[in-house]
Amino acid sequence: MSQPDLANVITFNPWAIAGETTLTEAARMIADLDCHHWPVVAENRQLVGIVSYGDIAQAIEQRLAATAGVAAFDGAYHSAAEEAPRVEEIMTRDVQVVEQQQAVSQVLQNMLGRQVHSLPVVSDERLIGMVTSADFLREFSYGDMKCSRDLVAEHTLRFTEVVDQDASLDEALETLQIHGCECIAVVHGDFPLGAISRTMVQLAKFQLLVEQLLGSPSVDSPQRVSQLLPDAITIRPGQTLCDLANLLLECGQETAAVVQGRRLVGVISEQSILNAMLTELMPC
Repeated sequence: MSQPDLANVITFNPWAIAGETTLTEAARMIADLDCHHWPVVAENRQLVGIVSYGDIAQAIEQRLAATAGVAAFDGAYHSAAEEAPRVEEIMTRDVQVVEQQQAVSQVLQNMLGRQVHSLPVVSDERLIGMVTSADFLREFSYGDMKCSRDLVAEHTLRFTEVVDQDASLDEALETLQIHGCECIAVVHGDFPLGAISRTMVQLAKFQLLVEQLLGSPSVDSPQRVSQLLPDAITIRPGQTLCDLANLLLECGQETAAVVQGRRLVGVISEQSILNAMLTELMPC
């Protein structure tokens, strides 16, 4: 098939962050705006790096460890705010970038090959946009591609590893790491409730770290897998990949449990859609 114009996939004029932004400010922005990766820019939106929630989380953990043992933690932290790291100190400087004239298949292949969810788009080294996995899902959801009519059953990951809804976030993350998977089904006994991804768990733990950094813990913050389930979704094997893409976009998720009645069949993620999309776009 003919490839769509990359301009149809790009999100233009994205949010960006300055290198001088403090750790506290960056943590609050990422948590409040639910943006997983922020391009870092200098004057005239020149791209100088990218910072992710993972970079911020690591910096917060180091900051909290450095202040451990101080009785009045809040006062100690705020009195030493000038010593807190800035975004330019923790960002990734070696950034893979995209140019608007590149082919959609090339950009998608780079994203999948690097196992990232977003790439900045530049013109003359200036940030003009971002391409994300959600942008590709949106393009796919229109149903123009032949593979969008593939059945979910054809792309389902069929394995038996599950996590109980009462497991802690740390237990869920450990299970994902042990089995080397990016998503896993959640069950209550033998009944499938949905699926969660590694990113989903890490973001929940990130929210807890931000609250600890800001000294504003919330009783509503998730501590267990069951608290992530309102966002978890299921899909039937006989539905299409186009159905899945629309469901993932609607719910803001990247994975779903595949269920037949009360039986767990497996899990499926946005990566299955992106791989199918790339296969169809690549020249024979």
